[in-house]
Amino acid sequence: KSVERYYQILEDTLVGFSLPAYSRSVRKQQAMKPKFYLFDLGIKRSLEGTIDIPVKTQTSLYGQLFEEFIILECFRLNDYFETDYRFSYLMTKDGAEIDLIIEKGKSPPILIEIKSKSEVFSEDLRHLKNLGNAFSNSKKWVLAQTPNKKTIDDIMIVPWQEGLRELWPNLA
Repeated sequence: KSVERYYQILEDTLVGFSLPAYSRSVRKQQAMKPKFYLFDLGIKRSLEGTIDIPVKTQTSLYGQLFEEFIILECFRLNDYFETDYRFSYLMTKDGAEIDLIIEKGKSPPILIEIKSKSEVFSEDLRHLKNLGNAFSNSKKWVLAQTPNKKTIDDIMIVPWQEGLRELWPNLA
């Protein structure tokens, strides 16, 4: 309980926020562990003692930081534009994951996979394809560093900046 209170203090002071695990059942969702994010990647890396480690593209560290950056931007834009999106993530027992689920009212959810790659291939989409079938009428997106928008099966691969502009049209 003490640790939960410390995390709550971090959220109350806007130093960080929790991304809840997705579940259709409120009781199950409360039992699942949320992911916690600090408000700034530089602060996070400094606290971890990794601030002096160079971040190189095409490394797992770069991919983790890119994913976290996109999630931070989504939270920031949601607050700024007051769009009332609800965010969560989904992870199965075997490790398959949807990085971000965006819901609002009765609109179909948007399932987002975040990739730091400049080219996304069909084999990169297996978790989104498999898990996405459980969500009726959902939109499936990949936000990536790809230069152009394209579609593979029913999954839209979008340059990350364009994806954020589609979610928040007022974004310049």
